Amino acid sequence: MSNRFDYLDTAILKAIDSGITTYTAICNRVQSYAQPLTHRHDWQRVVDRRLQAIRKRGGIVFEKKEWKLGFRLHSGGMNEQRKEE
Repeated sequence: MSNRFDYLDTAILKAIDSGITTYTAICNRVQSYAQPLTHRHDWQRVVDRRLQAIRKRGGIVFEKKEWKLGFRLHSGGMNEQRKEE
């Protein structure tokens, strides 16, 4: 199911995959996707919430002060786990 954050989530994942790993750098990269999602000037909070939502799904992890792709995205994810069972 598609939601209004899909473009932002994709932009965040692409930024992390391209080597942009700090919160500030990620915010700078995805600002144009995040700003239209809020009427206030707190678009960075939207980015933070999306980072946490992606983390909870297993898409990214925060290690040694950097965001990195998580197991589910980096190694094929749920499809590989199902094959092993």
